Amino acid sequence: MKTKYLFLSLVAGLIACLTSCQHDNLEVQPQAFEKGEISRSVSGANRILVLSEGNMTNENGTLAEIIWEEDQLQVTDSIYQKRNPGRKLGNVAQDLYILGDTMYIICQNGHVQGGDSSLVVMNANTYERIRSIGKGFGTAYGSSPTHFAVVSHQKAYVRCDNGLKIAYLQGANQGLQPEVLIPDAAKTKLAVIDGMVYAARVNSVARINPGDDAVSDIAINQGAIASIVRGSGNTLWVFSIQNSTTGILTQLNTATNAKTHYTIKCSNGDLDESLFIPSVGLCCYTGDANDILYFRGNGWEPQYVYKVQPTEASQTINAEVYYTANLSKHNVGMIYGDLGVDPQTGFVYFGYVKSFTSYRTNGIIELRGTSENDILNYNGDDAPRIDTRFTAGIYFPELFENR
Repeated sequence: MKTKYLFLSLVAGLIACLTSCQHDNLEVQPQAFEKGEISRSVSGANRILVLSEGNMTNENGTLAEIIWEEDQLQVTDSIYQKRNPGRKLGNVAQDLYILGDTMYIICQNGHVQGGDSSLVVMNANTYERIRSIGKGFGTAYGSSPTHFAVVSHQKAYVRCDNGLKIAYLQGANQGLQPEVLIPDAAKTKLAVIDGMVYAARVNSVARINPGDDAVSDIAINQGAIASIVRGSGNTLWVFSIQNSTTGILTQLNTATNAKTHYTIKCSNGDLDESLFIPSVGLCCYTGDANDILYFRGNGWEPQYVYKVQPTEASQTINAEVYYTANLSKHNVGMIYGDLGVDPQTGFVYFGYVKSFTSYRTNGIIELRGTSENDILNYNGDDAPRIDTRFTAGIYFPELFENR
């Protein structure tokens, strides 16, 4: 009898092992391109994260991982779903934040389409789910979240449609709190510099001290603020829109509150001061002598990526058209979501869809320069497929360090 039980135990163990191996194979199935098929001449960030909203009415958000290693490219689409079988991100994924070894993803409609709630907490390296937080989020509370910053594993600041609020990430009060800190927080990313959190308002920037949640205001008064982003050192860059062809880029020294304003001219007239599309997707490359800023238009169906490099000698700058979407080879009908820039190479990334209705034609573009040969389409014939239905943002994990 003991021999029989021993035999059955060995069989059960073998089945469990085979099942585990199959589970591992299911979880990690990156598309791999060998060296020579697609390569980089310059080594850059080895991990890029692409967060996509999904169609607002009937799809889940997704997270894709792009890994460059020794000039080899591997792509894993929908990696959260693959690492956590049976689970999905919520509908309209909006923003991502990494603190240490923990990643946080926020979705507007957390439980829609069987999603894992509004705020999903996972391991930043393995993507394995730790927990989900839904209390206080959602239309029932008037709190559809769009952007956030995590200041500790206990607390985050979350910009919602009805204002910026505190979210507790652990403990008895876990969830989004009802009190509003900043009622008119703009629908754009937050920034963290030297432990302080910065949020755009209509024509000013709010500074939040996580120690006591005190809010102070820094006046900008250059038009409707469309984006903010951290620059080098203590710099916060603020992009305001005055009219369809004129933006103001403000360099704010967060240590002294000193401000320098640069007038940015966009000849294509695709800026919209009404902020119907709230953000210009501003990103900053800090690896040059002076910060380089990239942004897109925020008019209907944005078509252009612009580049500017402010210096003390150039108070008025004609923005360089760094990319135009009328390159039919790539099926880029409109640029969507926040841009990203590789902190090592300065390569610029953005998501696209062919149109609002033809959103299943989509992808990621990498810009290494302005010529056709400098453009890599991650959904083209020369790269693996990434399904990016309405890209929310493109993230580089190392940019979350030392905040």
